[in-house]
Amino acid sequence: MKKPLFDLFPVILFFAVFKLAGNYPDSTQEWAKSIGYLAKPEQLPILLATAVAIAATMAQVAWVKWHHGKVETMLWI
Repeated sequence: MKKPLFDLFPVILFFAVFKLAGNYPDSTQEWAKSIGYLAKPEQLPILLATAVAIAATMAQVAWVKWHHGKVETMLWI
């Protein structure tokens, strides 16, 4: 059961962040402005969710490489 959840971790985070950012558009827009990122408010949820998914995938690959020494091909894909 651990492996499927581990593999889906970035996807789960993507949808969670997308939903949260969509539910709180004012907070999302304020946060984006605070880091100097200007985009249309309706674009921010997908951009933020994508950034989180990319960061989570990079962290996942680094963790697997550090603990197991080799990253499976499927994780790279």
